[in-house]
Amino acid sequence: TTYLFDGDGTRTLRYAGGIRAISLLEIAASTGASFTTIATGDYFLRPLPQDRESGWPAFKIVLSDLPAGSYRTFPRGMANVRSTMTTGFAAMPDDVIELAVTAVVRAWHGRMAGQADIIGTDEFGNPIVSKQLAKMAQGTLYAYRRAWGLFG
Repeated sequence: TTYLFDGDGTRTLRYAGGIRAISLLEIAASTGASFTTIATGDYFLRPLPQDRESGWPAFKIVLSDLPAGSYRTFPRGMANVRSTMTTGFAAMPDDVIELAVTAVVRAWHGRMAGQADIIGTDEFGNPIVSKQLAKMAQGTLYAYRRAWGLFG
């Protein structure tokens, strides 16, 4: 898929959706100018694979400090950076799959209990009902949201 970005005058372009691979990177000197193809050795995906969790994509493109071409930064402009790239995770992370399966099982048990999300009973035999994810599951989702830049 081809994506357009606004250059901001820095060497780094961030993409919260995650980048697995780039097949083409082009930069225009300003808004509306002609695009120039950037050589594959003139940009890098960061963080490096060894610096991110297994299976995670990179989240930024960094231009080389010693480029073969003429661009050391992404020039300021509107829609003046164009990238054809593969984005997101290659496969759904195992911890997210486990969280989803657990949520479905809880929902099914809730359905069987008259649409209530019953997770147990108290000392008087009254059902304990929970409509929220467990703290550990919330932490798992928070880690992905934070890494993707979706909040704080």
